[in-house]
Formats: sequence, C-alpha cells, structure tokens
Amino acid sequence: PPYLAPSPVVLPHPCGPPCSRGAPPSLLAPSKAPEDRRARQDRPEPEILQPTPDPEHLDPRVLPVLHELFGYDALRPGQGAVIANVLAGRDTLATMPTGAGKSLTFQLPAMLREGTTLVLSPLIALMADQVASLPPAIREQSLLVNSTLSRSQQQEALARIAAGEVKLVYAAPERLRDAAFLDALHDAGTGLVVIDEAHCISLWGHDFRPDYLTIPRALPAIGTPSILAITATATPGVANGIAEGLGRPLDRIRASVFRSNLFYEAHHHANRDQKIAHLLDICQRERGAGIVYVPSRNDAENLAGLLRSRRISAVPYHAGLDKEVRAENQRAFMRGQARIVVATVAFGMGINKADVRFIVHFRPPMSIAAYAQESGRAGRDGKPARCVLLVTNSDRSSLRRLAHRDEIDLPMLRQVYAAIQRQKVDRWAIVDFAAIEQSLDVDEDDGRDRARIGVGVLDQAGLIARHQDVPVDRTLSRRPGGTATTDDPDWTRFLDWSDLADGGMVRVRTANACAEVGCAPAELEALLLAHEDEVEIRQEGPRLACLELKPAPADAAGLLQALIARTREETHRRIDEVFDYADTRQCRHVVLAAHLGEQIAPCGGVCDVCRGHAAHAPSQETVSAASSTPQRRNTTAADALAALEAVRTLPYPMGKTGLVRLMTGSAESRVRADRAPSFGVLQDVVKARVDALIDKLVDEGYLFRDLDHEFKLIHLTERGAAATAADLAAYDPVGGDEHAPLDGSEAALFDRLAAWRSERASRDGVPPYVVAHDTMLRAVARQRPGTPAELGTISGFGGKRVAKYGDEILAITNGF
Repeated sequence: PPYLAPSPVVLPHPCGPPCSRGAPPSLLAPSKAPEDRRARQDRPEPEILQPTPDPEHLDPRVLPVLHELFGYDALRPGQGAVIANVLAGRDTLATMPTGAGKSLTFQLPAMLREGTTLVLSPLIALMADQVASLPPAIREQSLLVNSTLSRSQQQEALARIAAGEVKLVYAAPERLRDAAFLDALHDAGTGLVVIDEAHCISLWGHDFRPDYLTIPRALPAIGTPSILAITATATPGVANGIAEGLGRPLDRIRASVFRSNLFYEAHHHANRDQKIAHLLDICQRERGAGIVYVPSRNDAENLAGLLRSRRISAVPYHAGLDKEVRAENQRAFMRGQARIVVATVAFGMGINKADVRFIVHFRPPMSIAAYAQESGRAGRDGKPARCVLLVTNSDRSSLRRLAHRDEIDLPMLRQVYAAIQRQKVDRWAIVDFAAIEQSLDVDEDDGRDRARIGVGVLDQAGLIARHQDVPVDRTLSRRPGGTATTDDPDWTRFLDWSDLADGGMVRVRTANACAEVGCAPAELEALLLAHEDEVEIRQEGPRLACLELKPAPADAAGLLQALIARTREETHRRIDEVFDYADTRQCRHVVLAAHLGEQIAPCGGVCDVCRGHAAHAPSQETVSAASSTPQRRNTTAADALAALEAVRTLPYPMGKTGLVRLMTGSAESRVRADRAPSFGVLQDVVKARVDALIDKLVDEGYLFRDLDHEFKLIHLTERGAAATAADLAAYDPVGGDEHAPLDGSEAALFDRLAAWRSERASRDGVPPYVVAHDTMLRAVARQRPGTPAELGTISGFGGKRVAKYGDEILAITNGF
C-alpha cells in the first residue's frame, strides 16, 4: 500500500520453513535434541530496528485519528512501524520497552480496520485499567470479557460481539477455551489478535504461562486473523520461542531499549542489614514516587512498616492482601497519597504512572528480561529517574533455592497425572485445578498453580491434550412435541443412553456422555445445539478444563525429565546473567540492550559504571574479612541482664523479632536509640545467639511470651525484674572456647552424640540442626552433664529442649 514505508524484509522463521497455522510443534519432539534447541535459542536473529515512518509514508488516516481520538500530535519511536505492519495485515512481533506506548499500536489500527480486534492479556486488573483509560469514543466500542461477569452479562457481551458492535474485545487467553466466545468472534469477523505480554508463550520466557498455549489452537476457529505479539522484553531466544509457540513466522520490530533518562546502578552489600540501611537512605534522600520490589509478602509488609516508622509514606502491595486493601493501596500510590509502594513483582504490570522517580530492587530478580521490564517502569514521563539494584553474596543461592522450590519435578507431575486419571471416563477428564491442587502432597502455599503448570507440561509432552473448557454436566429435558431425529446415529445413541427418549428431565455428565457416544466434548456441544428443537438445556454446570488422555509414549519419563532439566538449566543461566550484570565493568545500558538483542554505544554518564561510581562485587578476601568481623557466638550473664533491662525499658511491648532487632542495632528496628536506651546493646553478638538467649530467658521464667497475642509479645516477669548477676551466673559460658579442639574422649562422646542426633532427626522427620547444633553437642561432650539441671546450663538447652531430648542425651553421657 502507498502509505507504507518500503517493505521490511520478512525474516526466516526460526524453526526453518514456515509452520502451519495449526497447533504449535511440540516443545518435546524427540527428534530435536536439547543442544539443537539451545543452538537455535542462542543464535542471534536480525531484527527490524525501525524508527517512526515519515508522515508521508503513513496511512493518511493515522495522524488525524491520533489527534482526534487520542489527543496526540506525533507518534513515539517505533509506534509508526508497528502500526504500518498491523494495517498491512502482517504477523508481527513488536518488542517495545515500558513507556514506549505499546497500547496505541493496536488501539489506533483497531479503529481503522474492518471487523473486531481481540486483545489477549494475562491480568484482569491490567485489562480493566487499559479499558478505563481509553478515550471515551473508543471506550464505547470496547468490551472486557472476564469471569467477573454474570452469566446474563456474558451472554449479552457475546451477542454484542457477534453483531459487530464492538471494535476492541479484551480477554484472558483461557477465555479462548469457551466455544461460544470463539463463535462470537468468528461471527464478528475478527481480523486481528493482539497478544500482550507475548513472552508468556515462550518456554524460555521469564514468565511462561501454559494458558498461552491455548492461543494458536484457537485461532483457526476465529477465522484467519493476523497476529500482533507485543512484549517489553524479548531476548533473541525468547523471540524465537514466541514464533515457535504461535506456529507462524513473524516480522520483528524492535524499539530501542535505551532510555537516556534512566540512571542504572548496582550496589553490593555484605548482608541484609546493610541493604536495609541503604534502602532507607535512598527513600529518605529521593523526592517523588518510588517502587521498592521485594521477594516476599513478609518483606513487603515489614519494609513498608519500617519506612512508615521513619516517617516515609509507604504502603505494601502483594497477593496475600485483602482484595480491597490491595486496590486501595494501589490507588493511594497512583494518586500520590502514598509516596512509595513496597511490592512483590506482580505490581506494576500495565500500571501507567508516569512520574516514578526511583525503583529499587531489594533483591535481584530471576532474569535480566524481568529486571529490564520492572526497572523500565521508572521515568515514563521522560524526566530523570534512578534504577537501583541491591545485591548480597547470598542472593544467588537464595534465588536458586526459590527456583527449585517453584519448579515442578517428575514426582509432582506423576501426582498431577494420577489425579487426572482418577477423574477420567474413557479418554476424557473434566477437571477442577483447585481439586487437583488439594490432592497434591505439598504445603498449601507451595501447591498454588502446580496443577495448572503440571497440565501444561504434560500437554507439551504429549501425554494429554487440553481442549476448550466445557460444562462438567448439563440438565436436559425433552421439548413438548419435539420429534426425535432418526437418521443421526450419534443422536439416537445419546437419546437411548441418557433416557431422554422416554421424556422427563435428566442430568448428564459430559465426560460420560462423550465416552458413550464416542465423540469429543466440543462435538457433543454441537450435537446438542443441532437438536435444540428437540432437547432444551435447562442448566449447565461449571465450565472446567477438558483434558484428553493420550497413549503414553514409551519414553514419556525421559521426555519429561529432559524438559525439567532444560528448564532448570535455563533458570540457572538467567540467574547467573543477573549477577553478571551486577558485577559488570561495562556500561549497564549496553549490557541490558545486548541481552535483548540490540547493540548500542555506551551511555556516557547515565549509569554508575560510565560515571565511574560502580561498586563492583567484593573479592573473596574482602568477603572473608567482612564475615570475620568480631561477633560473639557466646552470651553471658551480663548479656542476659542486658536483655532483661531492654524489655523493662521498651517504649511499648514487642515480639521476639523486634526485640532482637532492637538489641542488635539492626537497621530493621523500628525503635531507635532516641526511644530505647538498649538499642544496639548486643550488637557484637550474632542474632541467632540473641534469639536463643531470649528463648532461654522465657523457658526459665525470667521473661514471658504471650502466645495468645497476635504478635506474641515479650513481657518481664517478677522473677526477671528481681534478677541479679548472681542469679544469672549459669548464663556465663562454661568450658572455655566452644570452638577449641576436643580431646580424645570428648571427640568420641561427640561422635556418639552426633550419631544419636542423626537417628533422632530421622525419626522426627526434621533436619539434624533442629535437634541440636554442633556447638551444643561439643559443649555436652566437654561438660558431660549428669542431670537435667546441669544440661540446662549449656547454651541452647532451654527447658523445652531438655524436656524433649534430655533423657536420651543424659543416657549417653552417663553411660559413656
């Protein structure tokens, strides 16, 4: 067309010849070795780095619509190239950083194209925000279809779509498993499907979601729509995975990731306390709105509270908050009523707050792509903003532990598969993910989404095939005067089996009906619709996931293990890349851009490396020196007295965690020296020993811990208030240096105690350190206590531990 710039070269499909527009090739096809996939993943692909076309090369309708409907006078870099491709009907992957105006690249063409545009996005809140922010003239022609709509509202929405009254339809990918929704889109003449957060379809993306695999399977039912896949971050490997997942070659258009207003910096710290001190300093010094990304819900709550205790306006945001509280905290931040939000990574996706002046990652994210996306939410107004990464040496192992906890292993896949088989009828299983998760042998928190992820993995492995969601059952009745069709054997078989041939009302389970008639659930639904003049559908049960069990290949376990291994290897590689970025001596903008497939010149001063202020990772010698900073592992009678005095002089009662933070002078303590004279009184003692000291004082009646209180507050008892140094003499260490080598008989007793500890830990199903630490057993070997009272004088052996293990330990020491 004349309004397009010279046609860009269509890149070769990363899999070779163009794939068909049906289901995507299996990610576990045995003919493709893991090293082939890795080679394909890592191979750089050329991409179209295209600026906005000149106005004379644009469709002449674009700029008037841009001004009249959206209120803009010009396009941002990259927008024009994407809009031109969309209007030309080309399948396109657009990689555009946060703040580049991705939404406009499909909202504007939707107003110019014939038919309906379907926008698929992973979060209801994100879609609701986008629809609410549309210009009024466009919002009137837009519709959000999701699970919050009642049945009558959904039917009304589908009728409007089918009638062609809607130009923009927003929905989640799982909605494509609803046959009625697909029929409405087909009738509307859907010409464009927009896939937002498209990295979710790539197995190698940082946020792979099995529900995105629904998209390529559903497209044929809609017609022959073109595709616009959009993501803020995509490495060449992820871009290949998106094309492979969709089963189509894609024109690739990338807007430059470089944003000169963002100052990137990374800081290495020895421990969590130093991180918190730095975070507090940033939040106190910086002006304007900020986002602090944290790894856990507890961190979101605790750090937001800590900031408020320092008179910094902050709110937490995480999935565990009550829905209304979470929404109110978000509104407070968006309106400027709260200056800082301390959030898990769910916050920010699609949130359009232009004036975020700083973003701090309290712990590194799981990938460079995730970091680029999250940090890119700063400075969307084009004004200067800071992107700060805080790192400690323990963060790498923490991220790996987190990844291992969240990954789904072969035993878990077997549990998911067994749960599916228990619900199958013939080859069909209509399952509730929540019910499967309840049957899994995991903690409640760990079971979240395991069933959904497991089904996605089993689907990729070819053990099952996921179909459109269907009602678990239907209540049917014969219509008065309806004449039974006799020339349809499937219908005759269904009538005879269901007893509908005799009239009356029956409840039919979908899986049983499909097994009896020998058809797929979608075919059963079509059969009922074809004979709606004979049979009325009175009621439908909930729509659940419909799974078809396939014959298991001989090497099914090997295929699954290969996928799990590749996924773990990829996860470790992504984590290592984050720490390479933190340690780099190159321009940080260059490193981020290169990771995302773009080559740029050094920024010249908008990162700490180019500014010459980078604090690189400390050497091992430095780490060792830092870790050897004198900190006592023994506590004394004087320490016990100091702890009792700290409780006596508290400005208000607090729990054990707050008390430990106060006495060790932690940056996390909400009470500082100006309010508590005991602040930092035990700062030279390791926190674990202070924690154990408080437990011992509670066990021996010097302190009382109110377990019935929400925060388990610590109080001083009469005994504690009257205690003297002489009363607490037993708290002084006995036997000299606890790390000194044991003599021959002491070493033999220690070995006997260690063997008992292993046996007892195995019997109780707990790690050995829960029973007793090595230092405790060394002290027992040296002192050879003969009575429970003598055992109780050894640090770590409070009343509860003596009551639980004392008889067994004393039997060893007395008989040795």
